[in-house]
Amino acid sequence: MKYFNAIVLTVFGSVRLLGQFGPLSPSSGTNNSETGTIAWNTPENITASDNAYASVSTSANTNYLFGTNFGFTITGPVNIDGIQVEIEKKELSPNAVGILNDWSNGLTKTISSGTNRCLIVVAAIENGNSIRDITSIKYGGMAMTQVLEISSGNTTGFSDKLEVWMLLESDISSAVGTIIAPTYAAGTVLEDVEFYASIVFQDVDQTSPVYSSQTTASNTSTNPHQLSAPFNTLLNGMSVAGVICGNNTTPNSTSGGTNTYSINSTFLEGEDIYLSNASATTSGCSIETSTKACTVSGTEQPSFTFAGTVNRAAMFGFTLQRARGLDNSVYLLKANVLVGDNKAPTATSWPTSDTYVSYGNSTDLWGTTWTLSDINNTNFGAALSASKHNGNLQVDHFRITVYTTSTLPIELLEFNAVPSENQVNTQWVTATEQNNNYFEVERTTDGFTFKTIGLINGFGNSSSPHSYEMADTTPVVGVAYYRLKQVDFNGEYSYSPIVTVTFNKKAEATIYPNPSLDGVFTFLQETQYTNNEVAIFSTDLKLIKKIIVAPGEKAIISIADQPEGIYFLIYEENGIRQVSKVQKISRDK
Repeated sequence: MKYFNAIVLTVFGSVRLLGQFGPLSPSSGTNNSETGTIAWNTPENITASDNAYASVSTSANTNYLFGTNFGFTITGPVNIDGIQVEIEKKELSPNAVGILNDWSNGLTKTISSGTNRCLIVVAAIENGNSIRDITSIKYGGMAMTQVLEISSGNTTGFSDKLEVWMLLESDISSAVGTIIAPTYAAGTVLEDVEFYASIVFQDVDQTSPVYSSQTTASNTSTNPHQLSAPFNTLLNGMSVAGVICGNNTTPNSTSGGTNTYSINSTFLEGEDIYLSNASATTSGCSIETSTKACTVSGTEQPSFTFAGTVNRAAMFGFTLQRARGLDNSVYLLKANVLVGDNKAPTATSWPTSDTYVSYGNSTDLWGTTWTLSDINNTNFGAALSASKHNGNLQVDHFRITVYTTSTLPIELLEFNAVPSENQVNTQWVTATEQNNNYFEVERTTDGFTFKTIGLINGFGNSSSPHSYEMADTTPVVGVAYYRLKQVDFNGEYSYSPIVTVTFNKKAEATIYPNPSLDGVFTFLQETQYTNNEVAIFSTDLKLIKKIIVAPGEKAIISIADQPEGIYFLIYEENGIRQVSKVQKISRDK
């Protein structure tokens, strides 16, 4: 069993151990064609975070990328509380939104071949008596979707209106012809002026193309006039802005004249025109459209300067986001079968640099039930299917963390280990016991391989407090880790939290007689030592001799041939250098 750090919590009078198993990596990465049309290249590369990738480069929904054989070996009794999957992934070199067919005016639009295309139609209308409303627009027989609309003026006099409509790739591909066909709501047409401008972008997101938008209506003569609030932009997106004013320029332009407006913030002007109704020369309005490529994520709040006197104005701005890599589905695998909830956030873009994205958490079971055999099975794992629309999708690594709760059949109040002079004393206290056969105290120095140092019987079933203690009489010098193993009568077992002990025993050897009349000493090391060489030095640090001492055996050290006085014995014990002082004296003293 692999044991990980635990926190002791008292819950309804019992101790629960919260253990985190993982995160662990799969040893198998495979492609599965149960969904999607595009297979992952080199699926085996998901076993480590090493910049070797499973990848797809064709735009479509992908097959499942399976990661299995995570090597879990969890032992019970435990409850499985939650499972978290982390997938390290990125979208490599995505294309920014670009202009495929630039602005043009009128009710026809020729669209070139491209990928993830988006047709935008801006309708600008001035009318008397009432606001004229467009109820639908079709392009090539395909129904467009309204993005926004904004009106200025009033419902009884003249009013200006802007509407923006959109058509995406699937409908563009199905369109027959190039005609833009608006349908209007019932209403009175008076000195009506209409203008249609259109533009086609490519590499536009087809799920949520409009990232952010803002509209403003103004019935004042303020010039320049600005959107009342900013709209958000995204790196590699495209901002589109437009304005209408119900006046002619100063000096007056003839219908079809240009240079009516200018726009700030380095937007690129598209259409810029004054139009009037031929049957009512005093009518007219000025319109401008513009675009700006998003080089950073931030905000835009453009202002428009009219080449004349403003009576009323309507403005809009919005951002198209680029086509993005998206999750299609993320599932857990039980015995290599997809189970439970789909955890894919289908509207969240893939990152553009290696990033771990998490699915599930410490309390999420993904809508299904789990046993230890499910988790420990080699075919337990995770599956990812993605929707690729741009760049290349790459997956570097899968990993899974399993969160468990182990309820001990005892109410353990404390467990600790305390170093003493020559041993480490372990103590623990139980408040209640149920079906408790015995305890084992275990020790490790590496955190994985535990050694049993002793066993003590429990009280079986008891509702009274009981104290226990056990001594480790052969402790390890340095840092060691202790845990308590509790075993039921039926053989099931659980572990306590791990405690850390630093033991610094000064392990001197036994040397006798000392002083010695003839300079002959018996030397014995009581604990294991790492170097079996003993060196004898005089007080002026002159090496007298060296001897070899067999482990655990007595050795005779003689300095009979040396003058009386003090000498030093230097040796190692458990990796620690020890120095003992001996003395040779004359018989007549």
